[in-house]
Amino acid sequence: MPVKILVVDIHAELYRDRLQAEFPDLQFILFHNAAEVACDLSDIDVMITFGIEIRDHMLRDAPQLKWIQSLATGVDHFLRCPSLRPDVLITSGRGVHGVPMREHVLYLMLAIGHDAKRQVEDQQQHVWQRRLWTTLHGKTAVIAGSGIVGSAIGEMLQALGMYVIGVSRTVRKARGFDEILASDRLREAAARSDYLINILPATPENTALFDAGLFAAMKSSAYYISAGRG
Repeated sequence: MPVKILVVDIHAELYRDRLQAEFPDLQFILFHNAAEVACDLSDIDVMITFGIEIRDHMLRDAPQLKWIQSLATGVDHFLRCPSLRPDVLITSGRGVHGVPMREHVLYLMLAIGHDAKRQVEDQQQHVWQRRLWTTLHGKTAVIAGSGIVGSAIGEMLQALGMYVIGVSRTVRKARGFDEILASDRLREAAARSDYLINILPATPENTALFDAGLFAAMKSSAYYISAGRG
């Protein structure tokens, strides 16, 4: 029997085409979002989707399911489904997001520093104003999360002349960081930051970690960038 794969994503055809080019015997069922999934799932072997698209009935109605490939790093949405069986393998996209995430964070930082919104408005209104803007060079960035993505962001910011502090449960030397502080020193680190960047996963210990007290400890000129799991 050929392996049957359920793909639920707006770009479902892209995943099918890339996989079928290497594994022509695979069979696919494609949907662009979970709301469309209304078919017999009893013979599905593999599921490919973002966790945010998962619905419990998709697991309950797939007794042959053996493997879930999350298209994101996080798998918390899957783990919260009551019908998830303990024998189903779950793999994630951990490790693939370093380059796009660091470019996204840099885009946000430059947009803030250069007041990109105002520049676009000036262009639309056909006016030219000499406005003050700041550089990233010489500033301090604090990155909450010192894993693969955190290191990728840190290396890029160091190349721009920033001082980079990591905050992690494990204090160690890691590429991309000038220093790493323990998690219980997050507020201390935030007070030193010009940019506080959150890329932490959605875990119980991280819930409400960024609270009013932490933001109050920051400089009035500092910025908070959330690029992780909320």
